[in-house]
Amino acid sequence: MGETNNKNLQLNYLKPPLTPQSHPWLIFCHGKHKQRQTFYSVSESRYYVKIIPELRNKRICCSCYGWLLLKDLDTHIYSFINPHSMEKIQLPQTSLRIKSYIPWCPLDSPDRVFFFISEDNLFLIWHGHIKIFMEYYIELEDENDEIGVAVLHGRYVYGLTHHGMKLVKMKDQTTLLPIRFENSIIKESLLQYRRHFSLPFKTYIVTSCNEIMVVIQTYSHLSYINGRVLDFQIFRADFTKRTWEEVNNIDNRTIFLSSDDEYDKCCFIIEDGSKSGIKSNSIYFSELTRLYIYDLKDRSISISRPCPAVSRYYSFQCWVEF
Repeated sequence: MGETNNKNLQLNYLKPPLTPQSHPWLIFCHGKHKQRQTFYSVSESRYYVKIIPELRNKRICCSCYGWLLLKDLDTHIYSFINPHSMEKIQLPQTSLRIKSYIPWCPLDSPDRVFFFISEDNLFLIWHGHIKIFMEYYIELEDENDEIGVAVLHGRYVYGLTHHGMKLVKMKDQTTLLPIRFENSIIKESLLQYRRHFSLPFKTYIVTSCNEIMVVIQTYSHLSYINGRVLDFQIFRADFTKRTWEEVNNIDNRTIFLSSDDEYDKCCFIIEDGSKSGIKSNSIYFSELTRLYIYDLKDRSISISRPCPAVSRYYSFQCWVEF
């Protein structure tokens, strides 16, 4: 009996916590070889330490449709893993660094398709039955700019350009050489709306309530590596008025952000998380081993260290849903 219990405990230690939650998990991957994973539940104010072999030495890039997208830190090969079944899908090898991930359809679908945008303005298409990435150059109206972040909205891919901060839309086309993005009906640049123009910032793009929203995270130092988060601004794309509308109140919604410099950005929005102890009209984000909550109403920031055993060295974090 005792041997069976020990075996069950050991198996449980090797699997992620799969308790259904209405909000993302915050995962810290830590240890010299990223061999430990600490899952933090905001609603429970509790963390679970695991050692999952499939996640060893991997960076979690994002989650989608219940799967995790991983990057091997040695080989730089990307793969998907299903945390429930532990099924793994290895992606073709590429030397490109991917900065935006766009799921086109569920990975459980036989016709699964996934879009990636990489450095050097390349658009990668992966079909489940093809063993290579199909690579296409991205053509923008401003040939000196590039796509910074992108999201699927309806049946179109929208992107925010890195330098001009303009909303662009993937154009319908019969050929895929190259992938063309045209300026959306919103001609304005978000640059003119920034409150702290000279300070460094990160941008995120997400869809919520059938809207495209952009979150700007501004830092207090000339380098966001050394600076603290100073401010947030949220904008909604108003396609009727053809302009950006600043949003100061997201009501019962909550935003979750995580990023590794300008790559591997994750952004989630949930609705009515207050039933689970989540603070509404707020932004949850993490830096190193700390968890921050930014209140959009009074612009205050609360700080906590939810997992004291996680060292700031040899660790990184990411919000995931599964």
